[in-house]
Amino acid sequence: MEQFYLPDLKCTSEELFEFLNAIFQTILFNRAIGEVEPRDKKIKNYDIYYVRVKDQEISQKLESEINRFIQKLLNSESKQGEFKLQFYVSKLWSLVGKTWEEWILKVEVVKYQTNENNLFKIKKKTKSLMFEILKKIIDYINLTLSKEDYFPKDQDSDGAIPFKFKYESTIF
Repeated sequence: MEQFYLPDLKCTSEELFEFLNAIFQTILFNRAIGEVEPRDKKIKNYDIYYVRVKDQEISQKLESEINRFIQKLLNSESKQGEFKLQFYVSKLWSLVGKTWEEWILKVEVVKYQTNENNLFKIKKKTKSLMFEILKKIIDYINLTLSKEDYFPKDQDSDGAIPFKFKYESTIF
């Protein structure tokens, strides 16, 4: 199983949903094979665009899991956790799927002391971190595309994505 650890995400609770959505939509889009209609999306309050799969069911599933994770995270004392996206294959005769790829992101919700000067520096640092995470995703994707026989032969479609996938989250 391939595991891809993304740079840790530190952001405010107000930014968390959009950032998680951008990160995991980028991965899902890059795992979609064949004719998939892309959709550009901008992260609110940041000049960052990402591409997502134009599939309502996939988006709703992701958004639901992100919201569930955020609720658990915000209700925790630590405000730290981990969100994973796992791609797996399953056989008809087996109830358990075999994970062949896992994307792991550690998350920390922070509260910044804000004044106008400080806010600009924080936004600049956060924007830089998001670019770093999105670039790391593309680097990992390119790495896997260069490997022969990387993808499982038994493709099991979940809509626009030709592989089954699931989310897991943990609070620290």
